[in-house]
Amino acid sequence: MATANDPIWIFVLLYAIFIITFISAIKSLNQRKRIILSIGMIVIIPVQYLLQLVSSIGRSPGVTEMQHLINGIAQFDTWAIFVLLAYLYIVIWWIMILKSYKKFGMQNTNSTV
Repeated sequence: MATANDPIWIFVLLYAIFIITFISAIKSLNQRKRIILSIGMIVIIPVQYLLQLVSSIGRSPGVTEMQHLINGIAQFDTWAIFVLLAYLYIVIWWIMILKSYKKFGMQNTNSTV
């Protein structure tokens, strides 16, 4: 018998990503880097989390949270589209962060030579 919940490791990973992303946005804001993007991230993370939590309450029995999200996207539900866009924003955020660290690391190695 399948349960209606996703495995616990998915939630641990998801919440860890949310927390680390939120902290990195606050750090970027404090360093006056990516100010508009940081403010957007600080707003989007809690709103996205609460929206996904509230919308998952009304899911059908036997449907996991991930299946509910995918069904919502397929039906073009507003909450699901917002959650999807928030996930894309988080991915873009991390690509920008990793590129800036890579660029910073390359500048450090060039300046020491």
